Amino acid sequence: MRGERLVLPLDVAYWRIRGREQQLMDFHGGAQSDNPAPYRTENVQRGVAKDNPLGRLFHDAATKHRGQLHPYTGN
Repeated sequence: MRGERLVLPLDVAYWRIRGREQQLMDFHGGAQSDNPAPYRTENVQRGVAKDNPLGRLFHDAATKHRGQLHPYTGN
């Protein structure tokens, strides 16, 4: 990532939405990409990739606003 900049969305509501989206997916069984069949949700992919550098930020923003629904599942 040399020479690349990480562009951070400035709207905290966006962070909360992304974090809550992933917490909800995890709470209801996770995305299909995380689990073998039979699947518990119709979500093919995670809302926030496990290796997303902003994943913890999204999770923490959602947790601070509404409480933790599911523990953090990123890397």
